[in-house]
Amino acid sequence: MDEDTLAVCILLFAAIFIVGFGFSLAFSITACVAWGRTKQWKKEKAHRNNPDAEEILLAASENENDSDLDPEDSDDEAELKVREEARQDWTLTTKQKFRKELKKAWKGTGIVEARRIQEREERKKVAKAVAKELAKMERKRERKANKAGSSSAEADGLPTYHNAMANDQKQ
Repeated sequence: MDEDTLAVCILLFAAIFIVGFGFSLAFSITACVAWGRTKQWKKEKAHRNNPDAEEILLAASENENDSDLDPEDSDDEAELKVREEARQDWTLTTKQKFRKELKKAWKGTGIVEARRIQEREERKKVAKAVAKELAKMERKRERKANKAGSSSAEADGLPTYHNAMANDQKQ
């Protein structure tokens, strides 16, 4: 073999190695994302199958049945489609769910769902912060009312401890 053929073989081998490494890296990352989603789904499924959670599920199913089943616009249709898909997901095995999530991750369709989940988590955090702030304001109002109530006792003609002690010393 001459030098040119050897150089071309080395370049081909390097190119195949780089492309193969890039593809395997991309596939590995995608598989990790899919596996993480599958693990989360598996935990939810185990919690759903827990006998203690039956009451929660019954309440949730009653709320779902109360909603109107006839979609009025495309947003309602999309919501119904997502709900039906979620119901069907509970019958899948872990391997089937992993393959489904791998397909979603590879195509990039899971990004919308991930954003929706992230937005929901952010709204929960904001709601908790607002609830804490409201509780704090309520406690502050109660303290002010208690202080105002103690000053109203003075207005009723009852002496404060300091005034009562001063009167006793004068007498």
